[in-house]
Amino acid sequence: MHIPQRLIHKIWRRQGIGGWCGWMMLTPAAGFFSLIVRGRNYLYNRRWVAIHRPPLKVVSIGNLTVGGSGKTP
Repeated sequence: MHIPQRLIHKIWRRQGIGGWCGWMMLTPAAGFFSLIVRGRNYLYNRRWVAIHRPPLKVVSIGNLTVGGSGKTP
């Protein structure tokens, strides 16, 4: 499913009725996602979930936009 870029900008800026409706529909999903992430972090902080360390060092480089954007670990 492809979402038009204009609609994404309208939702992000809450412009017009479509932007407000989109924002209202996505707000509960954002809250639910936040709850899941906080629960996951809680489990790691309590050491109830094991942390696995890679055998080699990992270098993560961000904010490079050559042929794309984003971070790739």
